[in-house]
Amino acid sequence: MKNNGNSLTEGIKLLTLHLLFNGRPLSTLVDQLDDQQVVALQRFVWDTAVEFGIKARGKAFSHQEITRRMVPSAVYQKEQGCTEPTFACKASHCIRQHRDCARRKLKGQLDVMAALVQEYLKTSHHG
Repeated sequence: MKNNGNSLTEGIKLLTLHLLFNGRPLSTLVDQLDDQQVVALQRFVWDTAVEFGIKARGKAFSHQEITRRMVPSAVYQKEQGCTEPTFACKASHCIRQHRDCARRKLKGQLDVMAALVQEYLKTSHHG
């Protein structure tokens, strides 16, 4: 599933949404994508989670609803035995130096965001 651009193809976006709506893990997708696509996938799923959060919660939605469920970078780095500065623990930066570690972190973030999308879908169906 390689492409030459920095963004995801429509096919990957549709597959991602299909997996999200069917409660399937997105981590399997990560293993099939190149590094730039993985970073783009994280951005796409973030945007999707925010969009569904706003639809489900309206003005009560906050981005912190997503980030507070994620393992903070400093905690993640300590768990991994990483000595890089905390600001370097961003997918777009770290994936070049510590590919496997960055991909593990992204998988965890994708799982959190996917679970939230599932909650938002349930909320909006019953609201």
